[in-house]
Amino acid sequence: MIGSYLVENKKILENAYDLLNDTYTKVRNISHAQKSSVLSSHGLIGTLEQLASRINAGKSIQVEVIHHGLHGNLSNSMELGLFRIIQELLNNTVKHAQAQHASIILTGYEDHISVMVEDDGKGFLPDTISNTSTGLESIKARVQHLDGTMEIDTKINRGTTINIEIPLL
Repeated sequence: MIGSYLVENKKILENAYDLLNDTYTKVRNISHAQKSSVLSSHGLIGTLEQLASRINAGKSIQVEVIHHGLHGNLSNSMELGLFRIIQELLNNTVKHAQAQHASIILTGYEDHISVMVEDDGKGFLPDTISNTSTGLESIKARVQHLDGTMEIDTKINRGTTINIEIPLL
């Protein structure tokens, strides 16, 4: 009797897990589709320029977008990944850096893309940032997902520069 009860409960839990997994996947796909449609209509650079324009309208910080050598040959998933990385970096800058200026510099090379996001803010000590800091951990995970590397150059009262290299496969 107890054995059949446990088997039945296990089946119910497995079904619930499968349902949750399916729901998560559908919500994630909808989110990707919405972001992808914005990117596909304006491209990565256009979308970043719109983001910078919205931030600049707040007048607390001025963001510029500089790009070289990007010729629209990026996949949708690469553009989406880069956009989300840069969006989170700018979000961190606006929230925490107390910066007046920030720059997003994208450079396309034959075999990789270089992304530099820098600001003139208060900087931080990387060792003091908790491993549970969702923003930076999310960025690191996204960079790793694209097989890239990330370096943080920051000092107190000197601002922050984050360099990301993403290979083109």
